Amino acid sequence: MPWKFVPRPFAETDEALKNPARYRTQWMIVRNVVMAKKGMSRRKLKDEMSLVFAHAGHAVFPFRNGGRYLLPDIDDVFGKDPDMRSLSHYLEADDSGLHPRRMSRKPERLRVINLYLKLKYPRFIRHLERRPSVDGPEPRRPLFPGSGRSRS
Repeated sequence: MPWKFVPRPFAETDEALKNPARYRTQWMIVRNVVMAKKGMSRRKLKDEMSLVFAHAGHAVFPFRNGGRYLLPDIDDVFGKDPDMRSLSHYLEADDSGLHPRRMSRKPERLRVINLYLKLKYPRFIRHLERRPSVDGPEPRRPLFPGSGRSRS
């Protein structure tokens, strides 16, 4: 299957990665699309990330603020964890099954996963771009113009 050209995506800042709405959306994409529908194991995901980054040919990704992010080695990001147990902890859901059990404290891992999703699944990652910014949610549009009531 030939690869389509994907423009170089932006690397997300630590603040954007820690935004609860964006974090949950990224978590849902990895959990429901990559792991469940594609039937990918934890170890295979690590290999897949390496292949996607190698094929994309990008080693430096820009930040939106003008900085640069140098992509580290995947093995360095995930540490000496050949079974990728850290990914299992990342994918755990709370009792409701709708939210992550905990927030990851490793922004480097979140950034690498985010860049992988942007390169491999650009259609799904658009949902992350629609999430509220770090500055706060966008103002609501009125439900009925002139009524002053907004959508909830």
